[in-house]
Amino acid sequence: MDYKRVGDQTEREVEARKTAQQVLRVLNDYGHDEIIAAFSDEVRRGHCTLQQTLFKALVALINDWATDYEKQRFDGRNEFTCKCSVALREKLKELGAIYECSDGRRVTVPFI
Repeated sequence: MDYKRVGDQTEREVEARKTAQQVLRVLNDYGHDEIIAAFSDEVRRGHCTLQQTLFKALVALINDWATDYEKQRFDGRNEFTCKCSVALREKLKELGAIYECSDGRRVTVPFI
């Protein structure tokens, strides 16, 4: 499917960025344990294929945070996230849950 381009991004990429910003705003404003639990509950009620797609996005984040840690691109606010992501990425690789894409750019989850 072809998507209209907005600058150097497709409309879907622009929409994804806006959605990520909205999620970050909600977590910033309401990031208490009960809000995170509600978010988790709602995701787990979603379609299993969508849960797999979200997990794929989370694995991409873990991979990117691990890379940030290795390249010293963090500060005190996210150091723990980046440091833990290194170990999580290695464990996910060990379990066979992720693999290197043929383009060599990103680690991702096999889509089931």
